[in-house]
Amino acid sequence: MAKNPKMVICRNCNNPISEKARICPFCGAKNKKSSFGKVFFLILVIVAVIGVVGTRGFKKRGVKIIWNDFELSSMLPEPKSNIGKLVADSEEHFCIYIYKTSRNEYKDYLAECEKSGYSIESEKDETHYGAWNEEGYKLSLWYVDNDERMQVELEAPMEMGELQWPTSGVAATLPVPKSTVGTIQSESSDRFYVYVGDTPIEEYNAYVNECSEKGFSIDYEKGETYYRANHADGYHISLSYRGNSVMSVEVEKSKEDDASSVENGSADEEESVVEEKEDTPDTEGVATENENAELVNGMRPEFKEAMDSYESFYNEYCDFLKKYSENPADLTLLAEYADMMSEAAEMDKKFGEWEDGDLNETELSYCLEVEARIAKKLADTVQAE
Repeated sequence: MAKNPKMVICRNCNNPISEKARICPFCGAKNKKSSFGKVFFLILVIVAVIGVVGTRGFKKRGVKIIWNDFELSSMLPEPKSNIGKLVADSEEHFCIYIYKTSRNEYKDYLAECEKSGYSIESEKDETHYGAWNEEGYKLSLWYVDNDERMQVELEAPMEMGELQWPTSGVAATLPVPKSTVGTIQSESSDRFYVYVGDTPIEEYNAYVNECSEKGFSIDYEKGETYYRANHADGYHISLSYRGNSVMSVEVEKSKEDDASSVENGSADEEESVVEEKEDTPDTEGVATENENAELVNGMRPEFKEAMDSYESFYNEYCDFLKKYSENPADLTLLAEYADMMSEAAEMDKKFGEWEDGDLNETELSYCLEVEARIAKKLADTVQAE
């Protein structure tokens, strides 16, 4: 599986999402802390390029392709149609749209891929197929009926070597995995992130139990392929079974715990503060009351306004997609599209200010609701075309 520092595949619905997304915007499965503007600006580009423009424009602009010219073409059967559009072509990642492909031809191609060895841990539905082969290559197929388009994507296996598990730092708070094959993605004083290979789903489940027994069991969330929990000592763990006997392990020191340490300080500092405050009017309670009084339905007014304006923009954008899909040759719409891209960039900058801020429970809940509504409208808009 090729390393991609910005995008990951949701293991629940197989859609591409930002690795920083708090939830999958397509199916709602939980992921990481959201990067509001960047997440949906990226979705905007994906929808515009792959969804609407793809269904109306790429079909007409598809060109004749020579299958053997591609880096990873020898790893896959050649499609029946030779009309397509190349998206990515390297030794690590190959992606192409194949046009003039009927549903039966898509099924035939899928069957050829299965015969070629892409059948390990396979997932299949009416429009998608995903599986690995014995060499660790991951195949993903999608089919779009109204465009007679098949998408073929192949990812090379992640490069791994001998894994030396750290004996100090945050990694030392975890049990050592059984496998000694892997690759460390990030290691610092407060965060450790690693991919561990040669770990089938049974060993992944056993590792989850070990982590739970070692104290990572507070406020836990668990699914068939993921596990997240906190530790009493102020650590957070995130485990995920990535497929093809690979699991990811991430542990980090709680930011809230760090903030608490800084806020509390030493006992001497506390005594000094108390002495200074003896002759100082107590304004802390007043400030807290004023702050709470300024909340609107439990949310800061500026946060609520930003969220609502963000949703309003995407409602406008979806209306534009519908209008563009009806007349893709209209040059005035292309000019409008450029204006919307400029506006989206400004909104991305505006929402970037919220990325590092802390949200209260009400704000977090509202943010997730907005994300879900926008994602659904984007998906419905593309499907309608």
